[in-house]
Amino acid sequence: MAGYWGKILHADLSGNSLADIPLDRDMCRDYIGGAGVAARLLLDRLDPERDPLDPQSPLFIMTGPLTGSRIIGAATRFTVAGVSPLTGIWGESSCGGSFGVQLKRNGWDGILITGRAPAPVYIELIEGRAAIRDAADLWGMDTVQVTDTLKARIKESEGKAASVLCAGPAGENLVKFACLMNGPHNAAGRCGFGAVLGSKNIKALAAWGGSKPAFADPDALNALRDELKEKIESNIAVSSMGAFGTAGGMDLGSMSGDVPIKNWTQGLWDEGIDKINGPTLADTILTRTAACFGCTVGCKRVVSVPDGPYAMEQGPGPEYEAAAEFGSMILVDNLAAISKINETCNRLGMDTISCGGTVAWLVEAMECGDITPEQTNGIKMAWGDADAVLQILDLMARRQGIGDILARGSRAAAAQLGVGAEYTVTVKGMEAPMHDPRAFWGMGLNYATGNRGACHVNTAGMYHEHGFCFFPKIGLDDEAPPHQTGGKAFLTAQTQDLGQLWNSMCLCHFPAIPWEEADYVNVLNHATGFGYDLDALMQAGRRTWYIKRGINNLLGVSREHDTLPPRLLAPLDDGATAGLEIDLRTMLDEWYALRGIDAQGRPGSEQLHELGLGDLAEKLHAQV
Repeated sequence: MAGYWGKILHADLSGNSLADIPLDRDMCRDYIGGAGVAARLLLDRLDPERDPLDPQSPLFIMTGPLTGSRIIGAATRFTVAGVSPLTGIWGESSCGGSFGVQLKRNGWDGILITGRAPAPVYIELIEGRAAIRDAADLWGMDTVQVTDTLKARIKESEGKAASVLCAGPAGENLVKFACLMNGPHNAAGRCGFGAVLGSKNIKALAAWGGSKPAFADPDALNALRDELKEKIESNIAVSSMGAFGTAGGMDLGSMSGDVPIKNWTQGLWDEGIDKINGPTLADTILTRTAACFGCTVGCKRVVSVPDGPYAMEQGPGPEYEAAAEFGSMILVDNLAAISKINETCNRLGMDTISCGGTVAWLVEAMECGDITPEQTNGIKMAWGDADAVLQILDLMARRQGIGDILARGSRAAAAQLGVGAEYTVTVKGMEAPMHDPRAFWGMGLNYATGNRGACHVNTAGMYHEHGFCFFPKIGLDDEAPPHQTGGKAFLTAQTQDLGQLWNSMCLCHFPAIPWEEADYVNVLNHATGFGYDLDALMQAGRRTWYIKRGINNLLGVSREHDTLPPRLLAPLDDGATAGLEIDLRTMLDEWYALRGIDAQGRPGSEQLHELGLGDLAEKLHAQV
């Protein structure tokens, strides 16, 4: 099957067994790969009563049909998916690096992991051979240590330069927002899948493969790759990421009101933004740039802090999200400190977004007197205090003292302590990423209706609303004024469906910015030979969106969960969005009508049947 091997590996840790599961051609055509195929497979195995950290809760690591190709941004990415321990609903997390291509080159399109090993293990995939290995000596290591150890071990035993995907101490200790790391730069960050891996007693997966997947028309695929490369390299928005990294968006974002400041309460912090933006990073601590396997964008920053209290060896610099979470959100204007916090999160294996949102909540709760130093092991959290953040991170990862409560995320921490709920900024239990929806109202609607909670990467909407790209063939050929409700429901529905294609193709959103609709059709047809047209592709994206929504309905999501936290619905007093209040209700009502969502928040039965989701319709509408 062109673009696919037609099988995934099932690792049953409880039974200590490894076996192949065939992937149906029709499933691949209808859901494409990555998060789409993972959602279809999860629905078939979903038990709404099962805890996400139960041994039998399934975890999927999936590649896409372009993984192993030369297509920039899709050659190596992969998706981790399942039920999130942070939110209890659908979760997915995309990751770059090299693990995806090494997994695909082993002859599998993905891995399904179930069960729990009786003692720590890692899974080794070498040239199509899978094995479950003892990991007792790896348990307790941080992500850099375990990666270096496994790479050296496999180099010595197999002579191969394996790629490692691993959990850190946070995953071992079941921190609800623990992430997975593939090398020092690349995180499957959101939704807490590091905890799922830890709950199964898996420390890591290591892979090296030499089998290249076949594509339907490799010559046409390579020719299209060269065309796309030209588009990518001539696009100003993408080029800026290569020049200044994702933190290069800090200046423009602060001017539009997109950058959250002081836990979403402040609209201006010009003197601080200037100290933590991409150009300042380039002028101070940057040593070189880096890129994912096969990518020409080079958005990653490599930094070094040679001395001082935040000294760190050459390693990954903060992305935009980390720079905002541990910079503007808590008023830290020291790039060296932010880089040290970022490195600490990566080594411990914690999602910088949820971790940062939880830290900002704690800082505000302490500043307001709701939480005292006696409750935080003597640590006094305050605006601008990076040292206190570094102290609290280790407690969170080890689940010691206050860290045990914070390890559950800001919403759960506020509920357990009975204070500060008004300071939390989550949707469906997941901390919001660093894009303020008061600046772009379509993003607010997307946050409210996102299938994994507040999310800016389940959609192409952010780039369209910012004016970076347009999609005339699906009705999005005009600029979208940021502070209006009209048209935002249609924009959101269309770009959510397109976003499902991105995540099912395992396509990085950055190089996808200059793609046109025909590029999606052509690249997938050259890879798979399925003969898609644009309508069929958009239907695949729509089908994937609805199956995720249906999974969430089965897990208890209804209309009441499609909302924004009070803090984001309140206008700011200063900055670009001062006095502006999102009209979420108007946009939601229009979006529900477009999506065919009923009063309980469920997709209609007829609509699901039209998308080939009859089994989902029966499950949803059999419920009273």
